[in-house]
Amino acid sequence: MPRATLLATLLALVGGAALPLHAQRASQRARDDREQMERPEVRRVRFVGARALETDELRDAIATEASACKSLPLRFTVCPFTKSPAVYERRYLDRTELARDVVRLLVVYYKRGWRDAAVDTTVTRAGENAVDVTFTITERAPTRLARIVVDDPTGTLRPRDRRRLLGLAPGDPLDLLRLDSAVVRRSRRSRASTSCD
Repeated sequence: MPRATLLATLLALVGGAALPLHAQRASQRARDDREQMERPEVRRVRFVGARALETDELRDAIATEASACKSLPLRFTVCPFTKSPAVYERRYLDRTELARDVVRLLVVYYKRGWRDAAVDTTVTRAGENAVDVTFTITERAPTRLARIVVDDPTGTLRPRDRRRLLGLAPGDPLDLLRLDSAVVRRSRRSRASTSCD
């Protein structure tokens, strides 16, 4: 085996430990710089076109977050003057999670009744090693309920109680979360009425 190949193999096996300390530090700095360029800091996350759902619900559904102060009081007192790790949390762009965020948002819209929604992302430079992330949402028309039938074999529900219990009406978007809550409420009501009998 040639001497140069042997040396390269040994260095690979020991992870560069045979390099002088200054060369190891330079190598680490180069890796850190490369990682910083690949994973820029996220300065802002925006949602464009989201009208049917609250921005907070969309923000809670995704993994991508913007860098921010660690607490609300610090946001107005200390953070305008320093971005120290003690008070400020830097968050970085993970492109794999960004792709998953698109799917997460589509699932949220699907569950809320907007089954034809589309989500696109834009990552724009916001300074050195920093980006803004924009989720552009095209909601389109929701899938709407045409009719709701409640099976009430006991006959204990009045029409007014049914509407209040369901929380849904014909013409509303097919919101699977609200529908699930309605089923739970109906089940509790049914158990309560049978336990009183």
